[in-house]
Amino acid sequence: MNQDTSKVWKFPCQLTFKVMTVAREGIEQDVINAIQPHVPGEHTSRINPSRNGNYYSISIPLRFESKAQVDAVYQSVHAVDGVKIIL
Repeated sequence: MNQDTSKVWKFPCQLTFKVMTVAREGIEQDVINAIQPHVPGEHTSRINPSRNGNYYSISIPLRFESKAQVDAVYQSVHAVDGVKIIL
């Protein structure tokens, strides 16, 4: 399903980028490192472990200037080892 995001998002915009990952040491920093080339700057993240501690939910508020920038972040974060879902 292709949706015209120009009707959904108005750029620039602030979005909370959410990533579901396996629980492993350093994954939060790996996700931030994947974001950094596309959205430079200091990023504050919030990490919540799953009930059994096997997975993390990482939330990072980001300011995007274009859909291309959003797409680039999704592609880079998707390539991080241990990333399961990107919201």
